[in-house]
Amino acid sequence: QNLLDATGLAPNLFIGQQTAGPGIGAIYSRGQGYADVEKTQSPAIGVMIDGISFGTNTGQLTDLFDVQQIEVNRGPQGLLYGKNTTAGVIDIKRTRPTEEPGVKAQFTYGSFDEYAAKATVNTGEFLDGLAALKLGVQYREADGFYDNLYDGTTLGDIEQFLVTAGLQLNLHEDLSAYIVFDYMKDESETPPVQAENTLLLPQLPGANGFGPYDTLGDLEQPTEYETTRVSAEVNWETVIGTVTSLTGYISASDDVLQDFDSTCVSDVRGLGCPFNGNPRFPAPSLHTNRMQQYRQFTQELRLATELHERVRLIVGGYYYDSAIQLNQLTDNNLQLILPFGLISNQESRLDTKSKAAFANVEVDLLDDVTLSVGARYISEDFDVDSTFFDTARTGSLTTDGTVLNLAVPRFTDDASFNEVISRIALDWRINENHMLYVSRAEGFRSGGFSIRATLSETVPGTSNFSPGGERFNTFEPESVETYEVGLKNTFLDGDLIVNVNGFYQEIDGYQANFVVITPSPPAPRGTNTYNNNFDEVSGWGAELEVQAQIPWVEGLSVNFTGGYQDIEIDEAMIDARRVPVGPGGT
Repeated sequence: QNLLDATGLAPNLFIGQQTAGPGIGAIYSRGQGYADVEKTQSPAIGVMIDGISFGTNTGQLTDLFDVQQIEVNRGPQGLLYGKNTTAGVIDIKRTRPTEEPGVKAQFTYGSFDEYAAKATVNTGEFLDGLAALKLGVQYREADGFYDNLYDGTTLGDIEQFLVTAGLQLNLHEDLSAYIVFDYMKDESETPPVQAENTLLLPQLPGANGFGPYDTLGDLEQPTEYETTRVSAEVNWETVIGTVTSLTGYISASDDVLQDFDSTCVSDVRGLGCPFNGNPRFPAPSLHTNRMQQYRQFTQELRLATELHERVRLIVGGYYYDSAIQLNQLTDNNLQLILPFGLISNQESRLDTKSKAAFANVEVDLLDDVTLSVGARYISEDFDVDSTFFDTARTGSLTTDGTVLNLAVPRFTDDASFNEVISRIALDWRINENHMLYVSRAEGFRSGGFSIRATLSETVPGTSNFSPGGERFNTFEPESVETYEVGLKNTFLDGDLIVNVNGFYQEIDGYQANFVVITPSPPAPRGTNTYNNNFDEVSGWGAELEVQAQIPWVEGLSVNFTGGYQDIEIDEAMIDARRVPVGPGGT
């Protein structure tokens, strides 16, 4: 139904969902991934739709209706796909307009009053074959299946609406273009948090007596997410090869309310609360209203050509430009502990520009042996500013707009990162049914800034989180080196496919997220998210894929995937002020 259901498509691929936002993927492969909510850190596994890469993990869990093909490419893919994809790429290709008219429709009904209506209409070719158009619409609604023990209701309701259009233009026998437009509105409830409430065994996380779908929350948690996406792919067959241009633009806004403490101690609706508070939070509650604006523009231009009957070349360039604007209201004052009548207000911005140039050459050393060598140069620039201030409260998560004082002075910063990554692979086609391959690939994930490091840059000399001017909101790049050997096999005239591989990887500067509560006094108590770097992480694994066509039942196939991975932190020296140690996470 959506990308969550694709978690078994490939070995060692795990797809989950993050709270605090709409369709946020928590995707991991071979021990690498990203499961936070911020748009200021690139996901290690990129998701691409119709050739355009998402710059964040928001919206990754896309609907899979009208999808023609899903490719799961494991290991570093940054040489040719997207940016910062150190762990892999999930490439989703939707159907394109057809030559003949047609309609595809689907209606489903299920548990929790879930129903979905989806349809795609193809006009077929018109204007003497010059154009073909595809139009689609989708609507999905469902009641949530999380039981709220506070008021007896359910949480996690779903309501999504999507319209899409694809226009194929055959401008010339050597020139074609495909233009896509998508609009989606998501008014689902935020997936709720289940925190460690002390019901049975006090102070023991996880021993709260809750079932897997039980939660608490005294705050309604709606989401309003709107996104518009436009892309254009142009292919031009020239005398020097195929020139491809991929242009993408994404504009998105989301307004998310979240009960992060998942307790009813604040009892916003006055129903009475028989439960204890969350021991991880020093304040009664943590309610947030996160409002974000996101814009992304990408442009890729590449040339694929044959230099010789045994030599093929791909060369190109990539440009990425994004801007994030975050405004967060924090109620009952955990982010910055304030008097009860105040709300902390955060205003932050991050601009990112990324440029890359890449080339890959394939050489047939022998009729059955091919060598592939490629490299990519990456340059990324970041510019950030952020401030926190107190505003007067007129209601829960509302404010009368009166700025009472600057709790944290505005800070600004910038950073740049450059790197060259490479890939080399050797394929030996033993015969038409068996191929052995070996490869070495590098990946690079830029450093940057945490947009949620609230106190780390401020009040020099008074906060024990900023003595000497340490820049705790920054993090360094992550570099990956992966070695892989595998065997692809076809048996029984194609009815049985068996692929097996093994890999070993080394990761320098592994990026890991920690939420830290700053001590008080002398600084005001507050929460910070720090992206720390582990010096050395390494691991190995093995993967098996089997696909079998059942000969006595036409059209029936059985797929099996199995994976093993052993990933270890070999060395990690981190400033203790950047990790949650001590009572209360300080």
